[in-house]
Amino acid sequence: MHKRVVALLAMGVVLLFGFAPRAAAAGYSFEAAMEAASNARQVPLVLVKAIAYVNARWEPIGQPASDGGYGPMNIPPTQVDQAAALSGHSAAQVSSDPAANLDAGAALLAHSHTSGSDLASWQPAVLSLLGPYVTVQVYEALRSGESRTISSGESITLAAQAVAAPAPSARNAALAPATPTAASSDYPPATWDPASPDNFSTADRPHDYPIDMIVIHDTEGSYGSAIQEFKNGAAQASAHYVVGDAGQITVFGKDGKTRA
Repeated sequence: MHKRVVALLAMGVVLLFGFAPRAAAAGYSFEAAMEAASNARQVPLVLVKAIAYVNARWEPIGQPASDGGYGPMNIPPTQVDQAAALSGHSAAQVSSDPAANLDAGAALLAHSHTSGSDLASWQPAVLSLLGPYVTVQVYEALRSGESRTISSGESITLAAQAVAAPAPSARNAALAPATPTAASSDYPPATWDPASPDNFSTADRPHDYPIDMIVIHDTEGSYGSAIQEFKNGAAQASAHYVVGDAGQITVFGKDGKTRA
């Protein structure tokens, strides 16, 4: 029986090839929803903005990310019930309503935040919600600042913040996952960061299996969340490449080649 082999390339964030934003209510303002979440939960507005930018580019995307996370705060399925309990929203609202998701995600951050008033003090809370790769992206967005006009026509700006990069210390060592330094032998500008060995099988295409299809997926989430998912041995999924909307490329093969 012929075995169909699919070469898979995943796009980090949905904006390179378009997206299907969730229909927001008339007069809905993403900026106002972020401000409301920040004020209600006493989470820095710039942090809420950076998280929502990294996860959804400030768009009310209506389907879960590749790792199963919901909404602009990318709340994992395992944390939806806690987010609902902390925020007073229903689990359905947390999963589907952008404003409720922003508020519930901010409630989770506030619950995990132990002490300190600077942005660096929030790093462990962001890590507990989003994981190490996405946390690094969030703090990169804080440092660089971001601005864009979203699909509704609303213009949103995140001013650049004076915040240090995650440093290897007892508090935030987990925020700096081993940054792969090896280049891919297939495409040297790409970064090689092997997926979990449980998530792929070795192949030497097209010699052992013919390639008859190339599938381009978007992740409905961030570049970092896709990398985290493919490194999760329980995910049972991988890709040859993940491409971020800023042009970053990560290769997941065993030896720097696209053997996924």
